[in-house]
Amino acid sequence: MKNVEEEEFEQAVNDEVANHEHSKFKRPACVMEKHLLFLDFLRLSGITNMYGAVPYLRESFPVLDNSTASKVLAYWMATFVERHPDPEERNA
Repeated sequence: MKNVEEEEFEQAVNDEVANHEHSKFKRPACVMEKHLLFLDFLRLSGITNMYGAVPYLRESFPVLDNSTASKVLAYWMATFVERHPDPEERNA
């Protein structure tokens, strides 16, 4: 059985996939560059598996609720390769 946070995250990913158009994802208004940079640094730190990043986003950006943080994370995941085209950078 999924908890509310997992369901919100799954819905956010599905919303991002639905917004997919010619390999470009529409950036939700709630997603700011500082959120994406934070997630990049979090990934590099190895502190958490990125599927568990929502609580870290919320702690660093208290204005984000679970739903919004899930949308930010879903967008970050959906656009990661486009934002980091160098394979060596992605495998860091």
